[in-house]
This record gives sequence, structure tokens and C-alpha cells, in this order.
Amino acid sequence: MTLLENLFVGSAIVCVACTVVPARMRRSAAAGAAVVFVAASVAVLLTQGLRWQLTGVLVAGVLSLALAVLRIATGRPRGWVGGTFFGLGVTAALGSMLVGAISLWGFRPLDLPEPGGEHPVGTTVAYWTDAKRPEPGTPEKDDKRNVTAQIWYPATASGAAAPYLGQQAELVSEGLGSSLGVPSFLLSEAAKGHNHSTTDAELATGGQFGVVLFSPGLLGVRTQNTAWAEFLAARGYVVVALDHPYDSATTVTPDGRAIRSTLQATGDEGRDEANTNRATGIRAADLSFALDQLVAMPMFQNRLDLDRVAVAGHSAGGAAALQAAAHDGRFRAAIDIDGLPRNNARPSQPVLVLVAGDGTGNPENDAEYAAAVADVVKNSSGGREITVENTKHLSFTDAPFLLPPVPTLFGSKSPQAAYAATTSATLQFLDKVFSGPDAGASE
Repeated sequence: MTLLENLFVGSAIVCVACTVVPARMRRSAAAGAAVVFVAASVAVLLTQGLRWQLTGVLVAGVLSLALAVLRIATGRPRGWVGGTFFGLGVTAALGSMLVGAISLWGFRPLDLPEPGGEHPVGTTVAYWTDAKRPEPGTPEKDDKRNVTAQIWYPATASGAAAPYLGQQAELVSEGLGSSLGVPSFLLSEAAKGHNHSTTDAELATGGQFGVVLFSPGLLGVRTQNTAWAEFLAARGYVVVALDHPYDSATTVTPDGRAIRSTLQATGDEGRDEANTNRATGIRAADLSFALDQLVAMPMFQNRLDLDRVAVAGHSAGGAAALQAAAHDGRFRAAIDIDGLPRNNARPSQPVLVLVAGDGTGNPENDAEYAAAVADVVKNSSGGREITVENTKHLSFTDAPFLLPPVPTLFGSKSPQAAYAATTSATLQFLDKVFSGPDAGASE
């Protein structure tokens, strides 16, 4: 928490204490506590606005002051009814205080790492329709496959920061909340947050840029790895992340409609496995299609180095990246970020696999995953597996900068350290693969 938030919580604690101070001190203590609490509340509301995280502490302070005033006016609580009422009031104030303090500590305003690098970062959104593929998520024969792309790129200058979840942030946060089974207000900081990119900034001048296509995790969204994407864009890469309709948590169409994921567990292990494998294949086709569309965009004409094109993904997106590389030789390298390889995808191009090193997974599943990863690395040219110690599956995304730092979610590695490990390994791998004129070329 910030210094101001600590002062705010501390002032409310003083208010709670005023309910139990001796009678001779009660009036002056309550008056002083009220002044401090009001001042701290006004300061935090002016700087942060009415965030839901502040509610618990505000309620605790107001309730405590009301109880203190009641005691000043009436003396000690009389009888068991009065004592019970007073005790419940103090308990409620303490509980509200605890909930409020935890909320302030855990659900912080979005603060992604600065990308650094030699370029400011621009971002834009593209909507692409594949006239050659029917939409597998709907029964209509004339419905064609659509994907939404978030593109980060080296820019000439920086300006106002773009919204983290896009222009329809509330729709996206509602979809994420529904997919995760949590109230959408818990994701309000993501909905209100901004990244370090400038919307529709002018592309940086001079030279050509490498390309990285990215597929998010199952029920993820295209912006889930924004910090990672901005890091690469600031160092000369054009990064394209996709929303996969009926698979990603929410895909917002150009006319503002929200398409929610239709993927769900059936209870039949074999059927669920088949559905996931099928979705992986659809994602892989989306990635190849997205490369076609990117190359055709006027702003990138003759500005993309097509000898330096990589495909990447997190979780299910990592499996899709491997399959895309195995079937499309334009991808000169693949990065699987903690995803189980599927559909026997074994690309010959250089492959980097980043593995969460929490050491607490299911032994049977871990053995299957480890064997599949080892097979992928063995069959690739210059393949490499890196285990990032003390991390969990979500440590490779922006989630550690949005959610409470709970070890069961993110391991013991700090968000900054996990981000640094992921971006460093990615950049070193890409630089090595693309360092020579023929590096990363597929057979």
C-alpha cells in the first residue's frame, strides 16, 4: 500500500480504538480521531476516487465514530442488549477494517513495468475476417472466422497511455469475471488501468522490424501479456496478440458486441481433451491468418522483416504456437510459455519453452508435461527449456500486477522478478535465433 493508504487505514484504526478508551479521554480522543480520519479520507478520495477497495475502511471509521459518539452521549452500554449491540458494532468495524485493508493491499491500481528500450511503444487494434474459413463456433454456414488483434510496435513518440483492456474495458472485465467465476468488480483496476503504449502512434522510422504473433491462454484475452509485448516492441519488434472468438473470455466486435467463450468442461475427460485439441488447431490457423493480414496492413508495408518472424503463446496459446510453427514455415521460431504441447506438434524450428517452477503440481500431469516438452525441445533445432523457479502458471502474465500476491497463485517470486525472467529469456532467445542471415530458417 502507499503511504497515504497506510495513513488512511491508520486513522480508521484510531477511530476503532476510540470506542474503548476510558470515559475521561473519550470526547477528546473521538474529536481528534474524527479530524484525522476525515482529513485522510478526503485526501485518499481526491487522489484515487471512490474505489471499492476503500469502502471497508470508510465503513469501519464511520461506524467506529458513531459508536464512540453513542458512548459519549449515553455512557456505558446498559444491560445485555446494549452490550451485545455495542460488541457487534465493534466486531463489525474490525471486520470491515480487515476486509478493507486486505482489499487495498491485494487489489492495487494497475502499474505495469516501464518497457524501457530504445523506442516508445504504439498500439492499435485490427479486426480481420477470414473469408476462406467458416466460423466453427456458430452453426451459420455464412458466418466467417473473425479475429481481433492488438498490435504493439516501435513508435516515433509517446503520448496518452492506451486503456489496458481496450475501449470496451467494462465488457471485457465482465467476460473475464464470468469466465473466472468472480464478480467483475474485482477486476475493476484492469478495467480502469492503462498501459505504456500510445494509441495509433506513428510507426518508428528507418529499418525493418521483427514480428512476434501471440496467442493468450484458455479463457484469457489478447492483452493478458501487455507488459511482455511492450517490452519487445520497445526493442524493435511488432507484437500481435489475438482474441480467439468463442474461446477467449471475451471478444468485442467492431460494432461493440461481446462474444463470450463457449468452452466448458463436459465431465468426460476424453471429450474435453478432444475439444481442447480442436480449439488448439483453430487457434493455430488464426495465427497463420493473422500473419497474412499483418503483412497486408498499409502501415507495415515494407517495414516487416519476414526472416525474423516468431510465434508465441501462453498455456493453451503456447500449444497453438507450436502447432502453428509445425505447419507454417514462415514462423522461424516458436515460444511456448508454460503450455502443454498438443496434437503431436513438433516444429523443427528453434523452440523456447518457459516452465513454471513451482514444484507443487500433480506428479502424473507433471510427468506427461515434462515428457512432451522434452520431446518438443529434442525435435527442434536449437530448442531450449528454461524453468523459472518459484513461479506459477499465471506468473508469466500480467496477473501478478493485478491480483493479490498470494503464493498459491504466483509462487514466491515477486511480480517484477518473474517479469524480468520472462522478458529476458524471450529477448535472448529471439536475438540468438535471428542473429545470422539464415538463423531460424525452417527446412
